[in-house]
Amino acid sequence: MTTWAEDVRNALRRLGGDAVYEDIYVEVDKYGDHHLADYSRQSFTASIRNAVEIHSSESKNFKNKKPEDDWFVPLAGLGAGYWGLKENQYTDTMPIDLTENDLEFPEGKQVMRTHLRRERNLVLVKKAKSAFLASHGALYCEACGFNYSSKYAATIADGFIEAHHMIPVSQLKEGETTKIEDMAMLCANCHRMVHRYGTEKIISKDDLKLIFK
Repeated sequence: MTTWAEDVRNALRRLGGDAVYEDIYVEVDKYGDHHLADYSRQSFTASIRNAVEIHSSESKNFKNKKPEDDWFVPLAGLGAGYWGLKENQYTDTMPIDLTENDLEFPEGKQVMRTHLRRERNLVLVKKAKSAFLASHGALYCEACGFNYSSKYAATIADGFIEAHHMIPVSQLKEGETTKIEDMAMLCANCHRMVHRYGTEKIISKDDLKLIFK
């Protein structure tokens, strides 16, 4: 019998490498060795969440684990319930920093995830954040200047910012590579407003100011 964590890993593989908890619950129940009918829903979901956190180095529950046990990454930050696999075949196309509002995007979460999968990937975002931090000494919003570390506890704010692709997705060709300098660092509010304003109208970082009055 597979462990809870193995059931989750297999579920994420079938789901394309990333999913929200509700989709993981359904997939594990349908295809895993653990089934909702054998547990209370609270016990079933709690076991899955615990298994995920125990196998994610970004969770405090990962303590005393080995690098090879680091299977999952929180794509929208801890607590958002959106997880991805760290396996190589998925990291090149895995979106990151998906906000709760994005999951409620009118076109539906699957369309939004596909949209972001083309717009951003895990490797690029991490490199862009590292380059920005090295250059500026802090991660802050390039539109409004907000710095999460100045407002929130270090345990949740350190290293957090959202990365936005300056080139509209509609202009990207399949397989086209992206440069680090094409990424803009944005807070969640400004990121959402940039998409509502229209990414096709914001073609340079100076244009980010267009979202303000």
